[in-house]
Formats: sequence, C-alpha cells, structure tokens
Amino acid sequence: MAVVFGVVRAGEWWEHKLAPVLGTGYATAFMAGASVADTAGALLVVLAALLPGAVYVSVLNDLTDRESDRLAGKPNRLEGRSPRAAYAAIALAAGAGLAIAVAAWRDDPAALAVYGGAWLAFALYSVPPVRLKGRGAAGAIADATGAHLFPHLLVAAAVLAETGRSCDGAWPFVVGAGALAHGLRGVTWHQLGDLEADGRSGLRTFARADPDRARRVGTYVLFPAELVAFGALLAVAGGAVAAVLLPLYALLEARRIRRWGGSLVVAAPAAGGTYRIAMNEFYVALYPLAFLTAATVRHPRDAIVLAVHVAAFPMTVARIVADVYSELRYPMPAVPAR
Repeated sequence: MAVVFGVVRAGEWWEHKLAPVLGTGYATAFMAGASVADTAGALLVVLAALLPGAVYVSVLNDLTDRESDRLAGKPNRLEGRSPRAAYAAIALAAGAGLAIAVAAWRDDPAALAVYGGAWLAFALYSVPPVRLKGRGAAGAIADATGAHLFPHLLVAAAVLAETGRSCDGAWPFVVGAGALAHGLRGVTWHQLGDLEADGRSGLRTFARADPDRARRVGTYVLFPAELVAFGALLAVAGGAVAAVLLPLYALLEARRIRRWGGSLVVAAPAAGGTYRIAMNEFYVALYPLAFLTAATVRHPRDAIVLAVHVAAFPMTVARIVADVYSELRYPMPAVPAR
C-alpha cells in the first residue's frame, strides 16, 4: 500500500488540490442559499471523480517524464518498474473516471465538458508528440487548466445543478478567473524552482525561456489578478467570514516570519529554502472552513460536513491552530523603540 501511495503521489495533492476545490463547492452552495449538507451527494461525486483523475495525472506524468528526469538527475517513481503496470493504472483510472462521469453527468453537458477537459489538458501536457510541458506558455496554461480551472468549475457546476440553479451569471466567471490565475502562479513557482533540472534535460518551460519575465508576470500580473478574482468571489457569495479571516491570516504570516524567520513568497522560491507561498494555506484550510462555518450558522446540520471536512483534511488546519496557539500562549516581546 505504501508503494501505491508513493507512485500516485497522494501526499502531494490530497489536501493541497482537493480541499480548495471542496471550498469552492461549499462557497457555491452558500451563494445559492442551500445547505451544504443537501449538496453533499454532489460534492462526494466530484471528489470521487477527481480521485481517478489525480491517479491518472501522477502516473502519466512519471511515465512520460522518465527520460527527462534521467537527464535532469531527478528521481522518478516508475524507475525500475514495468511500463505495463503504469499503462494498466492509467487505463483503470480512465475507466473509473469515465464510469463516474457517465453515471453522474450524462445529462449535464457543462459538467461533462469541464471534467473531460481536465483529462484532455493533462494528456496534451504530458504525452508526445504534443507534450505541451516543453512548449513554453502553452504548457503552463495546460497544467493550470487541468489542475485548477476545470476542477473548480466542475464542483461549481455540480453543486449548482444539485440546487436547481443554472450555471450562468457571474459565479462561474469569478470561480474560473481565480482558479486559473492561482494555477498559473503555482506553475510559475514550480518551474522557477526547477530551472536547473529543466536546463539539464533541455525542457523548454515558460519560466526557463525567460526567468525574470516569469517572476514579474507571476508577481505583478497573476497574483493581483488572483486576489481581485477571489475578492469578487467573496463579494458574489457573501463570504464575510472569509473576508474577515484574510487580514488575520496576513497577521499570522507576519508573526510567523518574525518568530521563525524565512519569508513569504509569491511566485518564485526564496533562497535558502525557508519560505511559504502566499495564500496557499488560506486556500487549503481557511477558505473551506470559512464557508462551512458560515453555512453552519445558517443551517446548523452543516456542522456535520464541517466535522467531516476537518477529519479528512487535518494537516494544514492543525498547523495553523498550533501556530496560533504558540502566538497566544508564548507571545514574543515587543521590539523596543529606538
């Protein structure tokens, strides 16, 4: 089981990819005025559909990266393993995803389109001869759409369908704009961290083509666009709790830097390796919890969903709680005035 867990890289996507997607599902239900508990079936189906997609992406990426990883000197989880096992895993994942999609969304063209789009985006990203991964900005867009844009649009479409609302108006736009900008910023950060390895393998990514430009775009274009879109999402949904948590999160990050050092980065890794990526923990933990808390006030039985969510995605929440406790229990002395 540990081998399977490692090959599919579940530790890399379970919380950081799935919890924010569910956060958008909770926000969609809240915006529609529905109880999150009433949309739990749709949320579970989306989660079930994303799991084989995540397995497919992980195995496909390692399978198609074997040669470039060898040239770069990077470990590859399929090294020394039979390609037939990888092909079988990809086929099983694709079959499971297709079965879930047909069973759940055969009468919902919007959900089918965005779900299928995610699978297609990663195939184009990884598989030769197209292999957009080595084709500059096109690769960054394919990665961001497959990992962020389409999953967030999928959960919004599924929850809206469950509540009887049509998938139109401003909501899909603000959800999609924020997810795409955040996804592109994440791809930029990842590629800037892999510049040396990509250089050894000859992989021409968006960041490697012009690292300075990539840093500027990530910092001064993508991050502001992401924040504007997220602010619009909160405004459309009525996310007052999340809005209140934003400055508290910023204060916590400032206190962390003062207490433990390091830095907060936006679109490029910091020298020394001690840093956190701006807004990542907010999206993973505070975004879904904020909307679940607000939903519980409106519909008390949504507290069940809140408890299940924390149990399923505990790591980032526990880290934030521990750091807040440290600040309250062991406050740092004030810096004397000069």
